[in-house]
Parts: sequence; C-alpha cells; structure tokens
Amino acid sequence: MRTARTTILIAVVLALPYLVVGVWFEGAHASKLIQAGLLLLGVSVLAAMFMAWRGRRVDEAQDERARFILGRSMQFSFCVMAVAVQAYWAWQFARFGNSGDSSFWLLVALWGSFLGGYVYNSAGH
Repeated sequence: MRTARTTILIAVVLALPYLVVGVWFEGAHASKLIQAGLLLLGVSVLAAMFMAWRGRRVDEAQDERARFILGRSMQFSFCVMAVAVQAYWAWQFARFGNSGDSSFWLLVALWGSFLGGYVYNSAGH
C-alpha cells in the first residue's frame, strides 16, 4: 500500500500544474491541459490500484535500493532541468533582453527551491 500511496501522491503533484493552469487561465489550448492532467491522473490511479491489489509483494520489492535509485534519478533530473532552464533563459535574454524575462522566474523558482530544500535539509537533519 505504501508504494501505491506514493504513486498517487506523485501523480497528483505532477498533474496539478496542468489542471490549475487549464482551469484558471483562458487560452485556445487550456482544455488540452485539463485533458493531459486527467489522463495523467487516470493512468496513475490504474497503476496505484494494481500496486494496492498486489499489496505487500509490491512494497517488499521496494527495498533499500529503491530510495537510493530514486535519489540518484532525482539528482540527474535536477541537473538536466537546471541546464535546460538556464539555456532557455539565456536564449530568451539574447533575443529579447530584459523584455523576454518570463523565463527568468523559472530560474528563480528552480534555484530558490534548491536553496530552500538545501537549507531545510541541512538544518532539519
């Protein structure tokens, strides 16, 4: 059950941006964002239901290596996204200067969340 709950939690966190932006902001493609969020939730609920059905066997398969593998995967993903966001910001800045600074806030969110997580985990643990 623990693995199923974790899967649902991750799915909700990943689907929320699609659903919130699709509902609150108008645009020609807002309905596609809602559909994508619902699809992500639907597939994840099916996967979690399978994990819950398998119960203890799925949880037992997630040994101590699972946390290590997840941590390493997250580190790799963070590095890739940091480079992608910074490259996108640099590209926008080169083309538009300060008038194209919408991606600047992506940089602020990225590094701010990293700094916040680092301080929290350093002080709390």
